[in-house]
Formats: sequence, structure tokens, C-alpha cells
Amino acid sequence: MALQNWGNPAEALKNHREALRLRKELLAVDPRNDLYRRHLAITYWDIGQALMRSGDINAALEANRNCMDLCVPLFAENPTNIKDRARVAISYQMDGEYRALAGDVAGALESFRKKLQLDEQNLNDDPANAQARSDVAYSWSRIGEILATKGDYAEALSQERKALGFCERLSADSPQDVHMRYRTAILGGFIAELYAKLGNREQALAACGKVLGLLKALPENFADSVHSGLRGQAYLHLAAAHAVLAASTELTASQQQEHWRAARDFFQHSLAIWQDMKLRGVLTADNAPKLDETVGEIAKCDAALAAKE
Repeated sequence: MALQNWGNPAEALKNHREALRLRKELLAVDPRNDLYRRHLAITYWDIGQALMRSGDINAALEANRNCMDLCVPLFAENPTNIKDRARVAISYQMDGEYRALAGDVAGALESFRKKLQLDEQNLNDDPANAQARSDVAYSWSRIGEILATKGDYAEALSQERKALGFCERLSADSPQDVHMRYRTAILGGFIAELYAKLGNREQALAACGKVLGLLKALPENFADSVHSGLRGQAYLHLAAAHAVLAASTELTASQQQEHWRAARDFFQHSLAIWQDMKLRGVLTADNAPKLDETVGEIAKCDAALAAKE
């Protein structure tokens, strides 16, 4: 996985395909060997990840289907095996992620709802388990994000608030977990954006304030591409929330300008992160479009501010 995470999916894909060849050979010798079947499923999952980061979403979907074709029967044969259940959940997750990237909203929702059912089974089995709580929060969050793409902001907000509650408790339990704190910031930023889209300015601003406090407390490390990307996403949500508020006809011209300036500032923070990641060669395919999108959003802010001068 390290090669994908560090922006070298082509080399990772080459290595995973060699592993695929070897694992297929092993399974051909002993087709009912559960260990070989599990290893082959994981290799298909790795290939799907590398293909996604290369931008080939259709091929990633196909690789993940091969993973599911192995994981689902294994779990059916071993229904008490927690790890087999987790592998099925992950395969549904990746199917949902790839379908969302491909624009298949209905398919993405279906896959994430299947994942959520499995995650909730894990949580019911062990309510104190941090990983189970994190998995449920992630599923709720992704369902909320996908619902928002359909314009169902109220239901999306309901899902995101449930996810945020879990993440806030997980962050409080493990304040050293920087990744969870970033996840909490992103969730809070998206909730601010949803409040803005629902016309609730007061709650949108309150949510923005909480997120800004979280980001200020987190270490900014440009060498950490994963957390830099999460930071960039959090700033995008804050910017989007202010841009939505700025477009409200219920505000005074002065209030609109204030929001446009705040939106531009947060978009600029996000842009600096994407530009730095591109310069260092670690801007992955899933984050690459955000650079041009952010440039475009800054131009919109500039145009809106110029029109009000």
C-alpha cells in the first residue's frame, strides 16, 4: 500500500499484478484453500486501489468485483469469522467509492448501505471497539456525502451528525490519533456546508468555528501527504460553506462580502496544499481535480467581490 499512498500507483500496480499471478497459481493447485482465496482477494483489492489512484475507475471496479467474488462466498462459508466479515465490508466500501467516482449514485448508496449493515453487526458484537465505531462513522459519513450529491441535504445532515458524534468521542478517547482528528474536522466542515445549503447561517457559522479551532490545534506537516490532503479537504468545506452563505439574498451586501472574503481565504489555504502536493509529486488521482476546481472557485470569489465594489 505504501507505493500507492506515496503517489506511485504505476509501480504499485506492477508489483500487485506479479503477486496476482503467483497467487492464482497457488490457488489453482489447491482451489479450496481458504488462506489462498483470502490472499487472492486482498491482491485484487490492492490492484483496485492502484487503478483508482491511476484514474482508471472502470478497471478498479472490475478488480474489486473479483475481490467480492472471493470475499462474499468465504464469509458465507464462515459466518462467525470476523475478519471475513470485515473483508466483505471493505469490498462493499470500495465498490461504493468507485461507483461514486464513476457517477453511479444509486449503486454507491446501495454498496455503502450493505457495508453499514456489516459494520453495525461488528459494533453490536463489541460496542466499545474503536475500529467498529470508526467503521460505522465512516459508512454514515459516506452515505451522507452521496445523499448530498442528490440534493437531499436534510437527510445527508442527519447521517453526517451521527458520524460526527462517533468521531468526536473517538478523538476524545485518543487525542494522539491525528488521523481521527482530521476526520472530525472534515465532517464538521461538511456539516457547516450542509447547514449553509439548508439556509441555517447561525449553525453553519458555529460549525465553521469549531472546525477552524480543530485545524489550528493540528500540526501542519506538508511532508505528510495523507494528512495534508485531509487538511485541504477540510478547508474546501469551510470555503464552500461561506460561498453558499455569500450567495444568500437575505444578507446585506456587507455580510455577503464578508462571506466571499472568508470563502476566498479558505479556498486559498486549500489551493496552497494541492499545489505543494503536485510540486512534490504526491498529488494522487483522487485529489488532482481539486487543484483546478479550487482555482476556479477562487476566480468566482474574485468576480463576486469585484461586482460588489
